[in-house]
Amino acid sequence: MKKIALSLVAVMATLSGHAQESYNFEVGGEYSTLSDDDKTEQKATALSGTYYFKPIKFDSNQPYGELAFLQRASNVTLSQASIKYEDSTFTSTTINALQLSGRAYIGDWIIQGGNSSYNNDFHLKSASTRYYGIKSDTTVIGVGYFVSKNTAVGFENSKEKATYSPSAGLAAVKDLNITKNFIRSHSLIPLAGSEFVALDLAYGQIKNEQTSIKNNNEYSANAKYYTNPRMYFEGGYQINNGDDATEAGKTVAVGFGYALAKNMAIALRNEKFNVRDGAQKTSSNATEIKFNYRF
Repeated sequence: MKKIALSLVAVMATLSGHAQESYNFEVGGEYSTLSDDDKTEQKATALSGTYYFKPIKFDSNQPYGELAFLQRASNVTLSQASIKYEDSTFTSTTINALQLSGRAYIGDWIIQGGNSSYNNDFHLKSASTRYYGIKSDTTVIGVGYFVSKNTAVGFENSKEKATYSPSAGLAAVKDLNITKNFIRSHSLIPLAGSEFVALDLAYGQIKNEQTSIKNNNEYSANAKYYTNPRMYFEGGYQINNGDDATEAGKTVAVGFGYALAKNMAIALRNEKFNVRDGAQKTSSNATEIKFNYRF
């Protein structure tokens, strides 16, 4: 197995060494873990493929992670995730989630949308023959506008609906509906020489409806400091306030990204969430590592 892995790395390195001035395709892989104080354990692997409707030029003067944004390349992405999930109530379950998304640049306007879904049975630890079938569907739409050459501001709406189908002997559970409305901005700020800062700001309102209605507000800022177009260091901060005590708290994120070649990169990110009310036991730690290849 080690020899096979080394051979694949050698092939990728050879491919990246060939002269290539632009790309239309991007493939990516991701591995992530999450754990919280309520014994939730989640491990996920995901594969994705993106097609860009126009060639994106490799520009050594532009940050690796910002090429599609700066060159306004419309795209469509298909991804498949396999998520192993377990918590204090449910036994270990593998969730297979499919997501389709796209973004169109039309002049100074940005139009985007996406949908993700899964349908799985979650068996109870207290009685493993009993389960809740959960069907989840999430739709996202958004519109944005370039207020300057390197800055876009937009509005995003997402709606998630989860329906519950209990097996015999279990009580019915009301559908869960989560609506999120966010105002977001993304800016690329040039500094001295080949240094840049990619800054993301957001404000959102989150409405959670099930047995009651809970409303939360969320504020966030995230910055990637590119020491050069191929490498960045990342930091982020988020505050959530409102009725849903399981989500109210602060999140701190750090990350690092590096382009191994002009068409190949890796990234690492960690998020630590501290819930305001410790009795909720939802404080969590999440880590992800990503790899992408462009051709």
